[in-house]
Amino acid sequence: MNKKDVFCLLAYLLQYPQADWIDPEELRREAENWEEGDTRSRLNLFVDYLQSAPLNVLQENFVETFDFSKKTTLYLLYPQYGEEPKRVEVLQELIQEYQKAGLLIGQELPDYLPLVLEALSNVAIDRGRIILKPVYAGLQYLHDQLVKMNSPYALLLEVCLSSIHSLFGEIGGVTAT
Repeated sequence: MNKKDVFCLLAYLLQYPQADWIDPEELRREAENWEEGDTRSRLNLFVDYLQSAPLNVLQENFVETFDFSKKTTLYLLYPQYGEEPKRVEVLQELIQEYQKAGLLIGQELPDYLPLVLEALSNVAIDRGRIILKPVYAGLQYLHDQLVKMNSPYALLLEVCLSSIHSLFGEIGGVTAT
């Protein structure tokens, strides 16, 4: 399986849980296709989480985790810039990078993690590094906050950071970990 495929799967799993969401057993079969044991085991642990609660509880957890906390927002530039004008500048630069890559971003801001992950699955390595550079610190921060909360979503961020490291290496002077 292509290493970039994991970004599509993560983008999907980091969206609001829906009734017609992927069947957990299908996801478990998907996880078995990954060569990396850590990726496979983390995805399987996340499937265990999905199977442990009814949809409404999964939805409540998602909202509480990502929508009600500035520390765990899926908008990766927010922790660094908040509402500062500099954030708008960086968002505009990201939009330009998406456009250069021929990607459409629709209604979402370009620092929205599922959108970033979809972009990474569709761009060349050099373009991916450019897209990652302004959001990488926010990605690491989000991971750290989810770990502190003992959130099951930390598993997905661990897969994300590991996959970024293996595909993109150093991001703006910081080695992806």
